[in-house]
Amino acid sequence: MKDDKRRESIVWPIIGFIAIGAALVFILVFAFNHFCMGVKNSAEICEVIKTNPPWTSLTALATAPVLILIWYWRVKHKRIDIQSDVQRQVTETQRQITDRFFQAVKLLADDRMETRLGGIYSLERISRDSKDDHWTVVETLAAFIRENRKIPKSTEKSDTETESMEKDVDPVPTDIQAALTVLGRRKWIENEPGRIDLTFIDLSKADLQKAYLKRANLRGADLRGINMNFADLHRANLQGAILHYANLQGCDLQRANMQGADLQRANLHLANLQQADMQEADLRRAFLNNADLKSANLIKANLQSAYLEEATLHMAKLHLADLQSANLILADMRRADLNEANLEFALLGEADLQGANLRKANLQRACLDKADLRRANLCNANLNESDMQEAKLNGSFLRGVELQRADLQEVSLQKADLRGAELQEAYLGGARFDSKTKLPFSREEAEERGMVFVEMKDSTVETP
Repeated sequence: MKDDKRRESIVWPIIGFIAIGAALVFILVFAFNHFCMGVKNSAEICEVIKTNPPWTSLTALATAPVLILIWYWRVKHKRIDIQSDVQRQVTETQRQITDRFFQAVKLLADDRMETRLGGIYSLERISRDSKDDHWTVVETLAAFIRENRKIPKSTEKSDTETESMEKDVDPVPTDIQAALTVLGRRKWIENEPGRIDLTFIDLSKADLQKAYLKRANLRGADLRGINMNFADLHRANLQGAILHYANLQGCDLQRANMQGADLQRANLHLANLQQADMQEADLRRAFLNNADLKSANLIKANLQSAYLEEATLHMAKLHLADLQSANLILADMRRADLNEANLEFALLGEADLQGANLRKANLQRACLDKADLRRANLCNANLNESDMQEAKLNGSFLRGVELQRADLQEVSLQKADLRGAELQEAYLGGARFDSKTKLPFSREEAEERGMVFVEMKDSTVETP
């Protein structure tokens, strides 16, 4: 639109110049003929007129529009020629990329390893040179991997057979590893139109260290022994994936779908698992030290003997989770939902469980020394024979809790509610209570059992 207006602004003045020039030429010719024909000594006068500067200027003015018109048409056609050259160049570039793509795809079907590698790296070069062809290359390489590493249904193993083969797996072939490496380091990662499809494939012992696999679909994949150290798996789908002995240290697994995933003995040290869905996942003996599991869904997850030392489980959902013999020393479990969870023999020394829901949880023989359980809900929980020395139970709810033979020496019970609690043979020496502590027996009996009454001014429940 702007170009049309610009052309009109040039054309109309030129037309005006042409009209004025034509009029001037007509006047000059008429005047010259009339003047020279009707005057004596006309030859001398005409010579004067021809050499007179004003007349020369008028002649130049008359011819100027023609020159301007020639200049305009030359510029216009030059611009059109440049645009045509650019279009031809773009078309030629696209044709070359298309040819290169087809040649590279043909190389992937070759029987020789070195030829297939050449095809893979040719596709990577195309994806880097052409943003428009980037996703096509990604899907092509993903299809190549799926076709060559798919898990046949006839070879699927039972849980027992799979466990016996935890370490006895072969690494992926060189060409598959090369394709994975290319996918993991791709250039154009913004606004990709879909997920990388790597479902139900065998990538045992593959190396995807620091790979970018955000939103990748790895559902049902065999990833035993894979190295994904510090890889980006944000929102990735790992539902039902097998990750025995997988190295996921420092991985970004925020909001990842890991429902039913098998992560036995996996290394998730320093991993970011915020809001990850790990419902019914198998994390037996997994290493989750210093991992961030804030608001993660671990309902019915199996965390037996898992290492969660100094892990963040703030507001995590652990309803019906199995944490038997798990190491949760110094873990942050504030407001975590551990309703009916199994924490038998668990190590919770100095863990922060402020405001946690431990209703009906099994904490039999658990170690909770110096743990912070202020305002926690422990109603009807089983804490028989547990070690709770110096634990903070200020303002906690302990109605109907079982504390038979539990070690409660030096615990803080100010403002705690222990009505209906079973404290037979519990060790209560030095346990502190105040006038607002609701005990299942009288103050006199409490003092007889070694409990210490403290004044209200010293029994303020600390704010979590």
